[in-house]
Amino acid sequence: MDVYLTNIRPAAMPYTVAQEDSLRWLMARIRFRAQGQPGPEAVRALTLYERLLDNPRIRQRQVVLGDVCHTRWDEMELYGVAQPSLAARMRLFERESDRLATVLFGGAMDANYLIQVSCTGYTSPNALQKLASVKASPARVWHVGHMGCYASIPALSMATQLDGPASLLFVELCSLHLDNETTSATQTVVNSLFADGAARIDVSSEKPSIGFRWCGSRERVLPQSLGDMTWTLGASNFGMTLSREVPRKILSELRTFVDEFLASLGMALSDMDHFAIHPGGPRIVEAVAAALELEPGSTEHSDRVLAERGNLSSCSLPYIWSEILDDARVLPGNRILS
Repeated sequence: MDVYLTNIRPAAMPYTVAQEDSLRWLMARIRFRAQGQPGPEAVRALTLYERLLDNPRIRQRQVVLGDVCHTRWDEMELYGVAQPSLAARMRLFERESDRLATVLFGGAMDANYLIQVSCTGYTSPNALQKLASVKASPARVWHVGHMGCYASIPALSMATQLDGPASLLFVELCSLHLDNETTSATQTVVNSLFADGAARIDVSSEKPSIGFRWCGSRERVLPQSLGDMTWTLGASNFGMTLSREVPRKILSELRTFVDEFLASLGMALSDMDHFAIHPGGPRIVEAVAAALELEPGSTEHSDRVLAERGNLSSCSLPYIWSEILDDARVLPGNRILS
């Protein structure tokens, strides 16, 4: 039985901040904390932010809070004079995820299954459970949590195997976990990449007028890679570690993995018409393009989402799929490799 992805709806965030402004805001925080006398570690972080200002691949990011739009630290909603607690971050996640769920699920909730996907905030009841209660929906409500940037694929894989229609809410509010006083090189890079997003996708066996037919998915955990990327709960925020080895390992392993996956579906890489690449960062997109030997321009939808929104974690692919569906050059029957 064929299964389809339809009603792919990305949400707009309340605030759009130019990348240069967001980086200068982070630099201002370091100087504020150093009281005008930054030490060697702070100077190194400021120098790295200066270098990141020259990266044209991210033009702006979208976020749920207006804190990044000014430096009046005593007027901040979250990032005030004192570092925010994890509880404060989660209160804002609950407020904003509830608001975004209401925007994306404004009508009737007809699906048999409702699935919320996030790695940036956890509340119980979650946003979809609250809506199901308000709307008296008989749907079963689940949460796919803490799977990081690739979570859209396993979440949709699960939804396509259910015995009835499903609606999924992807909500990632990465800006709530900024460590805006860090002097770590890794955290400085992380601060420069991530932003906020939310999207809805419906899954059904009913063929839509606009949407995708789901062909299949595959996952693999690479040997000796567990330390290359982590996402853990800390005392005051969720924290990421990110190794420079990630692009190299993608480059060395991806082509064989993709060829084997497509062969299992009776397809080949040459059969693919368009590509949706999670824009973990410019080097990630470049590594995927190199590994698959893609033609110039093949990553344009991914590049656009990265440039206009930043890295949205598990929301990135839904935003890219929406870009593809809106592209008049994408024709019925075209095959998309994500």
